[in-house]
Amino acid sequence: MSWSAANTAVLAEGKRRLIEDPARFDGVTTIGVDEHVWRHTRVGDKYVTVIIDLTPAREKTGPARLLDMIEGRSKAVFKQWLAARPTEWSKQIEVVAMDGFAGFKTAAAEELLDAVPVMDPFHVVRLAGSLAGAVFHSDHGSVYASKAYAALCEQLKVTQSMGAVGTSADNSLAESFNAALKRELLQGASAFPDQATAYRAVFRWTNRYNTRRRHSAIGQITPNSYENTYAAARSASLTEAA
Repeated sequence: MSWSAANTAVLAEGKRRLIEDPARFDGVTTIGVDEHVWRHTRVGDKYVTVIIDLTPAREKTGPARLLDMIEGRSKAVFKQWLAARPTEWSKQIEVVAMDGFAGFKTAAAEELLDAVPVMDPFHVVRLAGSLAGAVFHSDHGSVYASKAYAALCEQLKVTQSMGAVGTSADNSLAESFNAALKRELLQGASAFPDQATAYRAVFRWTNRYNTRRRHSAIGQITPNSYENTYAAARSASLTEAA
């Protein structure tokens, strides 16, 4: 079988199972939107806008699932897609998770009047589930001290933590982490070429840092393994104390 024939068959089956399925929009209350680079040529738009149903992840009933992929990345592309949905479907959307691209945010605000936007800096993690109980430590920068940032933390049930003014030791762990990230990702460059590149690079790096990279300070295991072991031991100790 030729590559062209195989590709045609896969596209036809994908269209039958996804695009032509009338029930794929049923029960959706939380969606995620992001861009993805799918074409690495000089001809045509290299971006697609990806819309995900995050309802199962939010309700802990299963994994997120793909709703649609649209060529291009702009306010108009996302707005047109939302406008094509039935009014009743739009009214049932409670949350829209997205990165900091202004076009997505504006389109959602105009078409999903009752939905709550969930924006960066927690976008990547928020797609995977709840952040309730997490602690976000920072310095006293204007962004972190703003009312808008405090409201976002409250919305996501994240506890804010700030170092003491003039005491660098309070932020030493965070500074060390940020220094390692910048050193290994930028490798001497002053900045990333664009926001999308930075977003993907940081996501890949932090995912490996937490799930695969061994750390000498915690016994040559990954941060995820250390946290899971600590949580299990703490739970057992609390059970014994009770």
